[in-house]
Amino acid sequence: MDGMDWMASAMRAARAQLDTATHNLANAGSDGFRRLRSTLALTGRGLAARESPSVEQGGIRETGRRFDLALLGAGAFTVDGGSTRDGAFVRDRDGRLIDGHGRRLHGLHGPLR
Repeated sequence: MDGMDWMASAMRAARAQLDTATHNLANAGSDGFRRLRSTLALTGRGLAARESPSVEQGGIRETGRRFDLALLGAGAFTVDGGSTRDGAFVRDRDGRLIDGHGRRLHGLHGPLR
């Protein structure tokens, strides 16, 4: 690997770290957000940045809304078609709890009411 390739890989890695920092700043106020960590690794092709989710607990705040929930530690809420860490739920007209995308919140025995 020559010097130009090395510098190009270092610039790509620095750009990836900047993208991670930008993502964290843009989403810091989002409910359920956990920041991403960026680390540098030396590979056969030069430097590379790798992202991984932080294992630290995100901020918990009181919203005053009746059906908002928070997760402490690892885990996620099970909703239709997947999972989410965003605990902002409301009741639909059938009395089920749904998230901002209209996905129903599930418990051990199906959708919650």
